[in-house]
Amino acid sequence: MDSEAEQAFQLFDVAGKGFIDLEDLRRSCAQLGEDLTAEQLESMLELAGSNGRVSREEFEKLWEHIG
Repeated sequence: MDSEAEQAFQLFDVAGKGFIDLEDLRRSCAQLGEDLTAEQLESMLELAGSNGRVSREEFEKLWEHIG
């Protein structure tokens, strides 16, 4: 993963778990001023990852796709 993608991933995964879960996404969106429902957040996780979370590898693929 390039350094920019790694930095972005770490903004979500502040605990260093190696994945982004619902609470990580909720916290990050709230910090950005986004008041999303649990359903919206869960939908985002479903689109980007699997098992209700986004792994580092899944995040990297998403990053490459949108970059």
